[in-house]
Amino acid sequence: MSVQLNEEQLEFLKAARRALSLKQVSRESGLRYAVARRILRELSGVVAFRFLVDFPVIKLMPAALLASGGCPTWLACTFVSKLEGEHEFQLCLGLAPAKKVLWGEQEENGVLRGLELVFWDPSGFPLGRARRPSEEDYALPEEPRVYALRPDVVDAALLSFKLDAPFLRVFTAYGRARSLDDSLPNLTTQAVEYHFKRHVKPAWTGNAAYLLIPDSSIPVQVYLVEGWRSCALARVTSTLTGYRFALLDKKRALIVSQFPAREKVEFYRAVRALEVRNVYGELIVPPGEAAYKRPLLWKSLREGGWSHSFECVDSPRPVFP
Repeated sequence: MSVQLNEEQLEFLKAARRALSLKQVSRESGLRYAVARRILRELSGVVAFRFLVDFPVIKLMPAALLASGGCPTWLACTFVSKLEGEHEFQLCLGLAPAKKVLWGEQEENGVLRGLELVFWDPSGFPLGRARRPSEEDYALPEEPRVYALRPDVVDAALLSFKLDAPFLRVFTAYGRARSLDDSLPNLTTQAVEYHFKRHVKPAWTGNAAYLLIPDSSIPVQVYLVEGWRSCALARVTSTLTGYRFALLDKKRALIVSQFPAREKVEFYRAVRALEVRNVYGELIVPPGEAAYKRPLLWKSLREGGWSHSFECVDSPRPVFP
């Protein structure tokens, strides 16, 4: 495997999970601020960071679809790719109106709801072993409460550019949104900070990160697993190097990874041990097929919630999950 992390970088990643700023990472990790800044630059090419919120609070839900045709317009697709294997699909991953996926006919339409998101756990690096399941690992994810709160355009603009940049200054994030849409209100730094602290920060649940292994011989893998232990599988294998993320539904999970050979063996060992059904086997993202998108969430706000049509722009890197 071509990605190596030193002790300082691992400490950074562990501290980053509960930090809203680099200064907080510095305090939590014991690293000097200048060192934390340097490490963030070093990791920027090989690690994807995520800023996570309780999405149902803003009436959104992570969702995935293995489609035989195109992706639906009601899904703000952030990751779209052809998948190859024993079966061929188009993978559609992103955010959708919560009511649409919670109470629609999602199973009949093949939609997998992200009732819970699981990301790579760096505590297992570099051993690359799945951990033993605990009682909590066997719990099925709960269906969330969808709040009546209507999102604000400023909050949605901030989230659009914070999703993949947890430590980006909020005024900079808002400025990037305004550079694409000058109809957004021209606010002062203090006003933008107020919006973030009053609305976005209370919904924040932490950060996550996963490795982007720069080795073309290790493709991105997608697994759809079913069975009452499928969520346990997604949780206990999160310590494997190359694990990216998983969307957990009731007795189903979609796992996206970039496992090197040793970790893939360990993953399949866990599949057998937990007696989980790997529905389509291993599906591969062919080189050059993945399209990454950034949702312009503020453009899809309507009275009382979200429209069923989302606008996105291309991104050179994964944005979400």
